[in-house]
Parts: sequence; C-alpha cells; structure tokens
Amino acid sequence: MNANDIYFRKNIYSKSNNEIYNELTHITHDGGHNVYDLNQEQKFDLSLFADDKIAPGLFKPDQSNPQKFYANSLTIRALKKNILLAGEDFDEFAEIYVCEKCNKELDLQFWHFCPFCETQFRAQI
Repeated sequence: MNANDIYFRKNIYSKSNNEIYNELTHITHDGGHNVYDLNQEQKFDLSLFADDKIAPGLFKPDQSNPQKFYANSLTIRALKKNILLAGEDFDEFAEIYVCEKCNKELDLQFWHFCPFCETQFRAQI
C-alpha cells in the first residue's frame, strides 16, 4: 500500500462515485498489480422489496429468484443504493463503526444511518 492508496482509503467517504471509480483504477496491491481491473468489471442488479415483518438490518433472499431480496423498510432507507465496492479485495475499505445507541457494529461504506435503530452516524475520532 503506497501513500496515495492510504490517502484514498482515509477519504473515500467524502468522494463522489465518479471520483471513487476514477481513483480505484490507480490503486495497487503491494506487488504493484491493480486492485480494480476495468476489464473484469462486473455489475450486479439486485431488487429489494419492503417487508416490515423482517427485523431491521436484515435481508431475506427470495427462494425462487437469487437477485431478489426482502428487507424492512428502515433497512432499505438506510442502505446506500449505489454501492460501488464488493469482493474480497475491498475488505480493506471497511470502516467499522459501532452505533452509539444500539451498539451494533456496521460498515459505513454501506449505510447512510443505522439500519437497526435509525440513529445518525457521528464522526468517530
């Protein structure tokens, strides 16, 4: 990980999706290989449907359609709709946050606010 990679990882949450996408093309593993290969880009479209019988913060897959999921309406509102990063190579982008109200551990790259209790995130120093 070089200095530019560290800077990007620390500031990812203040950038637009286009800025993130452009910068990802330059991030490299320690061996010098690109982390994000535009030639192997994959897009996954998933459908989320509200079902308030499901507990907040959880997703239930549809048994007949692997691209269809059900979630509590609070969970759907809390979820960032344009999640850019996925896969093992991006685990290092995780920004773990413990909700001050319900004490659930969350990864901020996926949520606008706590999907369990609806508490807004406060910057942790």
